[in-house]
Amino acid sequence: MTSVCEIMFAIVCVLPRPDAPEPQDFQHGRSTNRAEIPAMFLPPLPVVGPLIAMKPARKQPERRRESVSGEGLAVLAAYAPSRSAGKVWKGQGKLFTLSDGNEKTGCLHKDKRLYSAMKKIREHFGKPLEIESGYRSPAYNAALRKRSKKVAKNSYHIRCAAIDFRIRGVSIKATARYAATLKEVGGIGTYRTWVHIDSRDRKNGRVTFW
Repeated sequence: MTSVCEIMFAIVCVLPRPDAPEPQDFQHGRSTNRAEIPAMFLPPLPVVGPLIAMKPARKQPERRRESVSGEGLAVLAAYAPSRSAGKVWKGQGKLFTLSDGNEKTGCLHKDKRLYSAMKKIREHFGKPLEIESGYRSPAYNAALRKRSKKVAKNSYHIRCAAIDFRIRGVSIKATARYAATLKEVGGIGTYRTWVHIDSRDRKNGRVTFW
């Protein structure tokens, strides 16, 4: 094994003396200084100061949802979800759920015919009704009419006598076909993703379809 003295001797022999003139590269006419000495002949640089540990990246704070106040809070309160959505019905699970949590459904049980139809549909298909639209205030219904001509001016939703709903895994056609067999249902409308039913009186014993 090479000793420390031998290594130091080799370094001293390679490095030029401070008082010695720079050796000339006569072939190319340029000087050869220490910077041009191959790295393999230079001693390793000493470590200056302790190693600095890498700091972990600072965790970004989570974004908080903006608070709602004033008029916006009043609107949310008016269309807050009803507790009846989570009510267990006869031990068979929920009677219905809400599509996005803002449908107003607390008054649906007051219309006996509509509520009876909802329970029969729930029992027949064995799945809860997912309500897209329940009660609508006159102002909200008017706002919907400005967006779509299909919204009736005197909608049964204003009376809390109608719902728009779907049943997961059941086609719109099959849902409407069964609803038509219920005497409590007087109006049925089929749309791309939901069915409308209401408790209007039948005309000559027939359901009003659209």
